Amino acid sequence: MPAAKAVLSASLRRVAREGRLRRFVEAPTMGHEIVNRYVAGESLGSAVDAAAELTFKRRYVCLTSLHSEIDSEERAKYNAKRYRKLLRRLGAAGLTSGGRCEVSFQPAALGMELGSDGAALALGHARRICRDAANVGALVTVETHHPETVDLTLEMVADLREDFPGIGVSLQAALRRTESDVREQAGQRVRLWKGPAGSGSDRFRHAAEVDRAFVRGLKVLMAQPGTPVVATQDVRLIDIADALARYLDRPRDQYEYQIRYGVRPETQAIIGDRGDRCRVYVPFGEDWYAYLISRVADDPTNVGDLLKATFAR
Repeated sequence: MPAAKAVLSASLRRVAREGRLRRFVEAPTMGHEIVNRYVAGESLGSAVDAAAELTFKRRYVCLTSLHSEIDSEERAKYNAKRYRKLLRRLGAAGLTSGGRCEVSFQPAALGMELGSDGAALALGHARRICRDAANVGALVTVETHHPETVDLTLEMVADLREDFPGIGVSLQAALRRTESDVREQAGQRVRLWKGPAGSGSDRFRHAAEVDRAFVRGLKVLMAQPGTPVVATQDVRLIDIADALARYLDRPRDQYEYQIRYGVRPETQAIIGDRGDRCRVYVPFGEDWYAYLISRVADDPTNVGDLLKATFAR
């Protein structure tokens, strides 16, 4: 079964590169139903509107800007300015008090992978984003992504925390190294998400192994100070996290759940209604196509969600 899932994922990625699928998804009669459910538009204005709507529903918000491959310092600078402008607009709209809004970015978006000077370039942009976030009372999380850049990303986070100690980091349970990283980061703000299983030596091969690694990471994070962020829409794992929090008598304001925009709104409501923090991960931006395809390819069971979104109305 895991092998079949891997083959399906690879096939989906290959098909996604074909122009026909993109034209289908972009078609007004079909694509807009899909895109509008899972992505909060392309503009800063649409992102702020989505944040306002979610805040009205008593949700917390995490916004991330979808970007194409970064091939120049100019593009990295553009992305950084986009985050900074977003933060100013969120603050002006009164949406950032009490940590209600957060921005999340991958260092690659700020130029980390642009040669030998990329790490320093990205750190400079990240500092400016963090400063603007602090000025309006918003949170910041830095995302680890490719296994080969995890060390550089964690070094960036350590540098940023010297001036901005509340900076969060996102770790994926699918990477074998993450259990060690979780122990080192415990006591900080740590977002733990599953990530896709894979065939590489640095990644767990089977989904069940990823689930078990996720639970092991949760146990470490829940037992330490800081803010564990349980980033999953898997109801089984949400229930396990809830049981751990109650067993450890952990205050509700010292952990939170995070679910992707457009996914399981009923679960979001249940979490919020029982008094827990539910933060919604809200992507926006022009490169929404790659985001949607990666969601499906990482977990082909998402195909069902996409079809439901298309034909629900």
